[in-house]
Amino acid sequence: MTVNSSRSKTTQEFSHKSTNGSVDLRLFSEICSQFITNRFQDARYKHVQGEPWKQTFPAYIAGVIRKSDYGISMAIVALALVARYQDALLLRSCCCAHTVDEACRLFLIAYIIAGKVLYDEHISRRFWRRVSDEQYSCASLGRLEMQFYDMVDWRVRIDLVAYAMTFGEVMQSYRNIASLQHLPKENSPAYQRIKTALRSTRPSRNITNPISRSGGRGAIDEEMAYQVLRSFQGGTSVQLTTFNVKTRKHRSAIA
Repeated sequence: MTVNSSRSKTTQEFSHKSTNGSVDLRLFSEICSQFITNRFQDARYKHVQGEPWKQTFPAYIAGVIRKSDYGISMAIVALALVARYQDALLLRSCCCAHTVDEACRLFLIAYIIAGKVLYDEHISRRFWRRVSDEQYSCASLGRLEMQFYDMVDWRVRIDLVAYAMTFGEVMQSYRNIASLQHLPKENSPAYQRIKTALRSTRPSRNITNPISRSGGRGAIDEEMAYQVLRSFQGGTSVQLTTFNVKTRKHRSAIA
């Protein structure tokens, strides 16, 4: 995000670098889809082999990430929250979502909450309503968000350990896909270095930043992120690198 400020910090983001230097959202959204639907050995979702699952769900995930214009790290945090939600469903003996619409809704709400986990800025529900193509009203988004909080008992804090575990599962999914698709070497996953400005928190409700370490700053520490990077280096089918990218301004993201 580009903000006129002399104070900024660098955070690390996992992405898939295509030949033109952009993030391959098609592949990444496919990984997210597999993470959500195939995380457990027992079938968490029914009919996941059908065309709606292979096309609609990954396309929806890619659309949310693209239209929101937020980084891939936010999607990884969302996946960690989805996993926590799925675990809570099992503990409460609740039925798992087993339709494409339910899975899409789960990812969207987790992605919205991930924005509160990673960023101090208040992102309005009007913005997320536009991201969802007006599929949900602001009131519906608020209600679904509160249902998510209730299911996980408000445990939405994502520390480096939880982030690293999710990152590892994402990497394993990438290896599985890469072994089948024979992806070229230049299309390897990478860490982007993104400059994000430090701004004061403007919460929509009295919700403290779940991973805030000090002073209301919500980003994962850079050196700790490098520890995650190093811990997953050396894979047989994946090469991790670092590169710089320009900052982006999130359109209409701040209320």
